Amino acid sequence: MKYPYNLKTLRNQHALYNIHFHIVLVTKDRKPCLSPEIFDLLKAQAEKVFGPYHIGIEEMSHGDSYVHFLLSVPPSACISSIVNSYKSSSSRMVRKEFADDLARYFAEPVFWDRSYLIVSAGDVPDEVIGWYLGEQKPEENGEAKGNEAQQHG
Repeated sequence: MKYPYNLKTLRNQHALYNIHFHIVLVTKDRKPCLSPEIFDLLKAQAEKVFGPYHIGIEEMSHGDSYVHFLLSVPPSACISSIVNSYKSSSSRMVRKEFADDLARYFAEPVFWDRSYLIVSAGDVPDEVIGWYLGEQKPEENGEAKGNEAQQHG
C-alpha cells in the first residue's frame, strides 16, 4: 500500500508513522562544559542508546551548556524512559572520560540537569527551544529556574 499523501513516513509491523520530537538536555546549572570532544562522546552514546529502539537521530547539535536532538521515533517507544536512560548512561561516561575537565564545573557527580524539554516537531517554532533554554539559566542564588511545571501559552 502506497501512502497517498506527500509525507515521508516510516513503517513497522503494525503502523505507518511520522513521529518526531525535539529534545533539549541542559547541563546542571547550565555550566558551560560541553567541548567538541564531550559532544562527540555524547553523540556516540546517543547512537548506542537510541539505535536498539529504532529511534533515528535526524539532527543533533549543541551549545556550551546544552544538547538539542531532533529524533524520529516509532510509536512503540516510551520516549521518557529512553531519554532518562540516555541521560544516565551518558552522564556516567562523560564523568568517567572527562573527570579532570569537569572537576572545575561540578563538585558532585552530576552532569545533566534533572529537567529536559520534549516537544513534538509538528509546528514548533525555534522560539520554543530558545524560551526553554532561557528558562534554564541559573538564578543568582545558584539554583536553576524553570524546573517547576508551568503551563505557557
